[in-house]
Amino acid sequence: MLRSLDNLIPYKILAVYQCGSTAYGLNNETSDEDYTVIVDNYCGADIIKDDGADYFVFGVSYFEKLKRFETKLTCFKVWIDNTVLAKANLVYIDDSFKEQFDSLIQVDWDAYFYKWLEAVVNYFEIRIEYPDKSLYHLIRIKREVQNFLETNELKYNVSEDDFELARAYRKNPQSAIPSVKEAFSYLKQILEEKKE
Repeated sequence: MLRSLDNLIPYKILAVYQCGSTAYGLNNETSDEDYTVIVDNYCGADIIKDDGADYFVFGVSYFEKLKRFETKLTCFKVWIDNTVLAKANLVYIDDSFKEQFDSLIQVDWDAYFYKWLEAVVNYFEIRIEYPDKSLYHLIRIKREVQNFLETNELKYNVSEDDFELARAYRKNPQSAIPSVKEAFSYLKQILEEKKE
């Protein structure tokens, strides 16, 4: 994979980790492969699609801003929680980047939790009324939020029932729409309570 990435990305690749449905254990036969790619000497962010894989490419400086919610693109902010699983899904890391990577993927959730939740609500609010492919993430995000509110730690700890709901949505969106909408309502309520 790294050789093909070298042909797609004209910057030194520092780290690659799997993200998306595969990292969360929610992939199925129609899932594409999603990867976060951290590169050197690049100041932005981009998405490269190639042969059934989506590569979310970030320069180190952009990723630093992203994890502090200093960027404008909600479509990237909403998925910053995948840093929780980054080390477990690491595909490649340049030896010179190991120490910096550990620091890079640490998000100060005490400071930024509600900014992340606001990004989640904004992102899904325009998708909730039609069966968007990504809506199943609301089920796992609801559990992450509940865990954070109980433990003050953002971690990926989804129950088997949540897995089944997410899988049901991916197979037949109509079957799980009520659960997805309930999860969204819960997230929106938590955010609104914080703003009061």
